[in-house]
Order: sequence, then structure tokens, then C-alpha cells
Amino acid sequence: MADQIITVIDPGETLVRVLVARRRGDSVRVLTSREVPSPGFERGKAINLGAMARSIAMALRSAERDLGYPLEQAVLTVPASMISSAQLRAKVEPSGPGRTVRVGDAMRLADRAVARLQEGQVRILHVLPQGYVLDGIRYGGLPRARQGRELEMVGLALFANSTEIGTLIDAARLVGCEITGVIAAPVAGSMGALTQGERDHGAILVNIGHRHTSVVLAHGGDIAGVVSIPVGGFHLTNDLALALSVSIAEAEQIKLAHRSGGNGSMGRPTSQASSVEFNSAPPEVVEEILRDRLEETFRLCLQSMRAWGLDDVPTG
Repeated sequence: MADQIITVIDPGETLVRVLVARRRGDSVRVLTSREVPSPGFERGKAINLGAMARSIAMALRSAERDLGYPLEQAVLTVPASMISSAQLRAKVEPSGPGRTVRVGDAMRLADRAVARLQEGQVRILHVLPQGYVLDGIRYGGLPRARQGRELEMVGLALFANSTEIGTLIDAARLVGCEITGVIAAPVAGSMGALTQGERDHGAILVNIGHRHTSVVLAHGGDIAGVVSIPVGGFHLTNDLALALSVSIAEAEQIKLAHRSGGNGSMGRPTSQASSVEFNSAPPEVVEEILRDRLEETFRLCLQSMRAWGLDDVPTG
């Protein structure tokens, strides 16, 4: 079986990352990963085509130097800050002989469910079925070959502004890289970070970005909800700057130096040097400031979960 080279362009609010992996059979090996600053975003939206193109070019060329060959195709991830979601419901009559359910019925349901969304300037990224109902009986998957009068799909649609996605795709094309696929970053993250068991039994995946935090709810083997909360690492830095009366740059150094010590607390300053005198920022004070903001972030995550109809916190 021939090797497959997979390139991913992952544009974020502060960094553009390029990851290249080799797939051989069922195994995947990361060959290189590069990241560069990304000035093309503002408030979580891709707005500057030229700046995005320059960042993507820098990351790609750096990865190409590592590998020794050009990267002409890539999969694009769409950051959570650009993504919206909507619950879907649609009904059709089974189309098989004797009104049996066929695989094509799932596509008919998906098309019907997103028809109204497509009336605006949106690009549908994913239609994620969460279950099917055939004549009042619920099934986790498509009840293929079963007979019935009415088939209903309950699902989730992830979509983004088509102009903003077009900016990212055009930026890659400007530097000679063809985008062969587009995937929502929260979906990609859930596929990589959660095991099948975690998706089956229930888990929340929280990814704290620069100004936004994405929350993915996995339940019953499927993604049951995705939301972007407008709180991120920048807000931690800003809280420190205001509380300690230092600049944003100094607050960022303090934040990084007070990283987790691995025991559940923020820990003492690490060996990473900072120009800030730590005598003016005691670790316990920094920890309290950061903890308050993080507790608020996780409260918002739980509120999102309850908005999806779950009363109990998932096991993971």
C-alpha cells in the first residue's frame, strides 16, 4: 500500500500551524509541524487576505525545508471562532422497496435539513446525525432495510460564513497550495483527543484559544454540541495586566512563567526567564487571578452543556 502524505493548515487567532504526516495503512506518523504568527485575524474572524497568505507561506516553506519536497495540497481547519451551529430535524418517506430505509435516505434527510441554512451566505461544514426515528422508534444509527412510513433525522449542523472561509482558501491558493478539504477545528480536535469510549460514554472537550474557547460535547458516540465562548488566553493575560498594573507583554510573561506545576495548582515560576520582578507578583496572587477567570470559563462551559439539554456532567 502506497504511503499517503497528509498536510493540514490550521489557522488560529494568533498562530498559523502547518502539520505534515505520513499515513501507512492504519498508522499515522507526524513528519513535521511548524507555526508562525498570524496577524490576519481580528476578533476571531479572518479579515486580511494578504496577511493570512504571508503567514501560510512562511509556515509551508518552513515545513518544506524540513521535508525536502513541496507541499501542494492541504486540508484546511476552520477555527471555532468562525463556526456556528444549529439543531436539525427533517422527515422523509423511506424510498426503498416496500418503504424500506436505504442509505440514500440519509442524504435526502441531510439535504432537506440544511436547505434553509443554505439560503444565507454560509458554507455547511458538517451535518452530524445524532439519531433517527422511524415511525416513533428511535435508533442510534440509520435503520437500514427496516420498513416504515416516516423516517426522521435529528442532528447538528456546523457552518461558517462563506466569505470568511473563502479568505482562508484564497490565502492558501495565493501561495500555491490547493485546499482539498475543509473541516471544523472542534470536530478535528474531538477525533484526535477523544477515544471512542469517551465519545460513547460522554465527554466535554474544552480548547482554550486566544480570545475564544471551543466546547465540544460528545455523547452516545456522536458529537452532540459545539459552541464557541468569547473567553480565552488573552483574557487571562488582560486580568493579570489590570490587577498587577503591568503591560500586556509583561503580563503574558508572568502567565507563562506561572504555568501548572503538575499538582493541580498553577505552581511556582518555571525556569523560563521573565523581565518582570516576581517579588511584585507573588505566585499565590497570580494563581488567584488566573483561577477566577478559569472558573468563570468552565462555568460558561457547563451553561453551554445545559443548553444542550444535559443535566448531568459527562464522565470525562
